[in-house]
Amino acid sequence: PAAVAAGSDLFRQKCEICHAYDGGGKTEIGSGTLPRPPALAAAVTSLTDGEIFYRTSVGRDEMPAYNKKLPEAKDRWDLVAYMRTMKK
Repeated sequence: PAAVAAGSDLFRQKCEICHAYDGGGKTEIGSGTLPRPPALAAAVTSLTDGEIFYRTSVGRDEMPAYNKKLPEAKDRWDLVAYMRTMKK
């Protein structure tokens, strides 16, 4: 529960602007990027925790530079825990 709460806070601060509050990927900023941010709620159902951690660590396209704001592995694991609670 603590990891999910911490991950929720991090998601709101650092991810929500592109991936949307519900992980749906539909935001004004996200719609202006190519490729579009994925709908995380659906994407994470087919990934292992390790795969989610890896993708959160390396990102893609514009996201890698942004990920430098999450240097601690614990933060990324907290995001994994939170993303597991998202509904499709």
